[in-house]
Amino acid sequence: MYPVLALDVYEHAYVRDFGATPDGRKQYVEAFLRNVDWDHVNRQLQQAEAAKGGADATGLREDAPVAG
Repeated sequence: MYPVLALDVYEHAYVRDFGATPDGRKQYVEAFLRNVDWDHVNRQLQQAEAAKGGADATGLREDAPVAG
């Protein structure tokens, strides 16, 4: 796995700024998404796809059984 974007939605992440309500959580998520550097996320995705492609080509995929 290669994370390309992460968002913490536990209350501790947004309560102080947006309140401990479902609406506060929604506002927090909307603010987060407005501030995402999508160019960076796309670069992360390209790196993840390249890493998967390399692993697939070598047979070293994460889901491949390990010889033992």
